[in-house]
Amino acid sequence: MLPAPRPRSIALPLAFMLALAFLAPLGCVTREVKETDFDRGGVTVLLREFKQGFTVLPRGFQHPARISVERLVNILGAIDVRGREEELAGVRAAFEPSQLQVIAEGVSRGLQDADPNQELAVMVVRKQMQHVIFDRKRLTSFVAYVQNDLLYLHFSRVDWEIDELVKKTNLPEPRINDHPMKFQVRPSQGMYEEGIYAVSVEWQDDIFRRPLRKISSDNDRRERTILMEEPDLPRSRGRGALPADLLPYLTPAQLRQLADLEEARQQGRLTEGHYRREREKILEAAREEAATSR
Repeated sequence: MLPAPRPRSIALPLAFMLALAFLAPLGCVTREVKETDFDRGGVTVLLREFKQGFTVLPRGFQHPARISVERLVNILGAIDVRGREEELAGVRAAFEPSQLQVIAEGVSRGLQDADPNQELAVMVVRKQMQHVIFDRKRLTSFVAYVQNDLLYLHFSRVDWEIDELVKKTNLPEPRINDHPMKFQVRPSQGMYEEGIYAVSVEWQDDIFRRPLRKISSDNDRRERTILMEEPDLPRSRGRGALPADLLPYLTPAQLRQLADLEEARQQGRLTEGHYRREREKILEAAREEAATSR
């Protein structure tokens, strides 16, 4: 009589199936990978990228980017926020003036060290004096990156009071779509609105070679004085009627493009910044045509 066939071992197939079950989610779940690039004077800058499995998701940033500390001080010092709740009421500077230098140093270094797939997560802790002692801490945080020759700043928190139980290592990181506070970022010259919580900055503009404003700080009170002779341009610049002197030099196709842009802006399909940039490109082409024709 032939011996009965031995049962096949299920150990190896079972282990293989378990490995597949473990590895399969890694191919579709997006996870963050981050590293600390700067940590000094209450300012922490993380370089953050996103992966699916072992593949880094492409972001298309223009990194590494070199923006001087001095230029960044002038840019960051020109940003205001308007709060819409008791915790952050009224118009105020986005950053404490005494911290501008170290924030700019951290952002400048982070942009130089980042690769095209890494964004900057910036967390700024400010100590607030009360009853002659520093007994409160507040957090301002934002995401920064350079793309399409513009510096983008997406704010998550501004002067958010840190709970005593929250340690520095557990501070909530900023994310582009995370807005736990109600406020609006108010851009200055050389900047564009990118929704309520973000701005894009023409950081190479000569306007940022010197401070746009003089900022003084008195405890928790912040005031601004315009240094430039030219007043701040309204944030709605570029909207409305077309310049009469350019109308003869706009082609039918360009007029159609301008009308489409206006329609897209009104329907909310374009941010204010995108609308103004695209509109200015069309008008600049008309200016060049006008200069050639004269």
